[in-house]
Amino acid sequence: MKEESEMKFKLEMDVITPIPRTITRKFSSLRHMRQWKNRNEIDSCLWCVNSRTYTRNEKGEWEQFTIFGKQIVLKSEMENALRHMAVKGYNQLAPEEWNELNRKSSEDK
Repeated sequence: MKEESEMKFKLEMDVITPIPRTITRKFSSLRHMRQWKNRNEIDSCLWCVNSRTYTRNEKGEWEQFTIFGKQIVLKSEMENALRHMAVKGYNQLAPEEWNELNRKSSEDK
């Protein structure tokens, strides 16, 4: 088995069958994690009601993440972006103002 330091991803699945519990598995790649999860959900040997994905952050701690396109984005990065947007007042914009802001942003590129 690979050393703990080589494991970059962790998956926690809350399952209800055959015994209600949380299963935790660690993986060296995102691809292996997704394949394992899909295989176990499709085979119906695990009835997953919830799952959480984690990766190691710059401090080496496990942190939840999501994927946008091909980019892994940590939960803390999303929270920081949200705080930054709140400080700038973006959360107070009407939909029309958002559309105008996005249009100007795309024109600048």
